[in-house]
Amino acid sequence: MLLMTTDFLAPYFSASSFDLDDKQVADLKDSVSFILLEQSEENEDLLVATINLFIAAARYQPAFFIAVFATKEFMGVQPGNAGDGKLPTIEVSFGPVESKSSSLVDAVLCYVVNSDSHINKKPFVLLNVLNFLKALWQRAAQYINILARLKSSKKFWKQLSKIISLTSLDSFTDSLTEMEALNLAYKYQYQSSIMEIMAYDMFLQNKLS
Repeated sequence: MLLMTTDFLAPYFSASSFDLDDKQVADLKDSVSFILLEQSEENEDLLVATINLFIAAARYQPAFFIAVFATKEFMGVQPGNAGDGKLPTIEVSFGPVESKSSSLVDAVLCYVVNSDSHINKKPFVLLNVLNFLKALWQRAAQYINILARLKSSKKFWKQLSKIISLTSLDSFTDSLTEMEALNLAYKYQYQSSIMEIMAYDMFLQNKLS
């Protein structure tokens, strides 16, 4: 609820931070980890709500987002310039994607890599995952190592490109059912989010080069 309020009042609260102690952060991390890693197949509404929490936190509460999303051993914060009114630049380093240890980043990556099975069965979940990725790329400078972790998967860009090519002129017929029309609408929303991600990444690469 707190982050939903922040999402609506971003112009007023985007530079503020939540004063949570270590135990509260740990409890929240355990809860979202359980939802994303264990409950994703059983409770779609809860999963989508958790992803929306990540979206709001990634956009407006980067320090809070890192505290919840990253494991402590991989977390490193680089303080920004004091008094400049900007949130600190936060970088997180993760091990190889092939690591056997589960992480929330790996769980999100799995949704992209296995998106073929979600496109028609769980289109709303996939759309929210893509919107979450877009939120990370919108603040790319603060999540540069998280993005590197995602992009280190050979299947990441390949699968996003595959999703873009889903819709063709053959999709337009006069006999679309209501469900087929809804799935087609989702596919266009997928394409929009992915093209925005690609545009943000191109801008990031130009800035880094």
